[in-house]
Amino acid sequence: MFNVFALLTAAALTFLIGAVHSVLGEIRVLRPLLAPERRQGLLAEQETLRRVLRVSWHLVTLAWWGIAAIIAAIAVTPADAHGTMVLIIVSLLFSVMGVVALVLRRGQQSRCWSASGRSHPSSSMSAAVRLACRRVSA
Repeated sequence: MFNVFALLTAAALTFLIGAVHSVLGEIRVLRPLLAPERRQGLLAEQETLRRVLRVSWHLVTLAWWGIAAIIAAIAVTPADAHGTMVLIIVSLLFSVMGVVALVLRRGQQSRCWSASGRSHPSSSMSAAVRLACRRVSA
């Protein structure tokens, strides 16, 4: 039997992560990156690329919300092997995402999200996001 409270808490936190990703990403990454006065290269030339970037960012939020709905659905339905397998897959997915984020960020958090606004200069964040973060924190 699944722990309903734990699963509903996990679903709520997953939904919250998606919402925070969307709101903070729009404010702290996308708006500065896509601001007309800061656009360079392809971002300055192609409206389609700017739309794809924004849509792609927010599609990740929809994926988080979908996973939250799956977790909540499993919490309120009778336990079975399929629900257990889905929870194992979701757990593995979240674990892999966390490890990949840690490895790619080399353990550093993005200065966009940190309270101090400081980040190690050798972080592997893309140049575009680094530029957006620098502009926002300046």
